[in-house]
Amino acid sequence: MVKLTEHCFNSCVTKFRSKNMDSKEKTCVEMCTHKYLKLATRAGYRFADYQQALAVEQQQQQSC
Repeated sequence: MVKLTEHCFNSCVTKFRSKNMDSKEKTCVEMCTHKYLKLATRAGYRFADYQQALAVEQQQQQSC
């Protein structure tokens, strides 16, 4: 999670005019985190599909 925070902050916050983020920076951070979470979810689904396929393959090999 530290990498996500660091990546989105470095990508979105470029000027330090005040201690609060402006609306463009907030939108950028929200989009950045949303994209990361979407990617992580998709990767999790792909991993689960892969594990299921492996289990089926192992089960077929054991029954032969």
